[in-house]
Amino acid sequence: MNLSHLPFDTSRRFAAIRHALSLAGLPEEAAILDVGGHPGTFAQLVTEERPGWRCETVDTIADQFRGYTQASGAALPFEDGSFDAVVTSDTLEHVPAKERPAFLSELHRVSGSVVILGAPFHHPAVAAVEAHLDEAHVEHFGGHHPWLGEHRECGLPDLEETLADLNQGDGGVRLIGSAPLQSWLTWQWGHFFRKLNIRLDEAWAGCDSAQSSSPTVDFFTVHEDEIPFVPYRWVLLAGADDGFSRVPRIPKGDVDVALSHWFQSMCGLIASSGEAVVVAEINDRLARALASHQAERQGFWSSLKTLFK
Repeated sequence: MNLSHLPFDTSRRFAAIRHALSLAGLPEEAAILDVGGHPGTFAQLVTEERPGWRCETVDTIADQFRGYTQASGAALPFEDGSFDAVVTSDTLEHVPAKERPAFLSELHRVSGSVVILGAPFHHPAVAAVEAHLDEAHVEHFGGHHPWLGEHRECGLPDLEETLADLNQGDGGVRLIGSAPLQSWLTWQWGHFFRKLNIRLDEAWAGCDSAQSSSPTVDFFTVHEDEIPFVPYRWVLLAGADDGFSRVPRIPKGDVDVALSHWFQSMCGLIASSGEAVVVAEINDRLARALASHQAERQGFWSSLKTLFK
């Protein structure tokens, strides 16, 4: 899949979804649905790379092109099990919170076996970085950033709740961390500078292409406490055991424990190693929280989530 012509952030989330699809064990001829994927770029790239796959796109935007259906992800106009896999990337955070259970239920309903969902989720560092960027957008461009504004209005999804909603089958849910927060923030700031100075356009295009085609791995498979970076985006893999056998799963009933392990590791990265280096304020808050909340691992997630939500 050639991603070099895409903006860096788009190419990274497409790469993460493609990586997840490669782990799913889909047949040579598979039907895939991309929910929220207008204008169909991912579907086009997938079918170019895998001619035996058919990939359709659903979104709420009025448009007409081959393989596109205008519909809400919370009410998909397809029969049960119509697709071998359903994917959705950076869409859940734009769905109003009250509609998310129906949205996730519909993904499961129309999928025969596999659901792959990528999105940013609520975490104090992610919230701080998004607030920082939105404030910068107001300062430099006179208004809120359009999609960061939607994140704020809808609220970033809760990872624990989303895992529970997706964990409907016997295979459990797997997690892949994607897009290091510091790299994502650096790219967004570069995009701001480009908009402020049109002379940067040519240089920016070259930088975008180089980063988008870079072989650097910017996603990781989660193994208990091994968190190499704080991710901006998580990719959730829900499906049969044989499909994602190489990715450790979160069994039903173990979500709280697993998330408390990983959240604690992420907090440690931010507070001690400066992963999110520009978010000094949140580092201080996390340091104070870590010092004052010496809870057991099972309670760590709940205490910090309550503190920062």
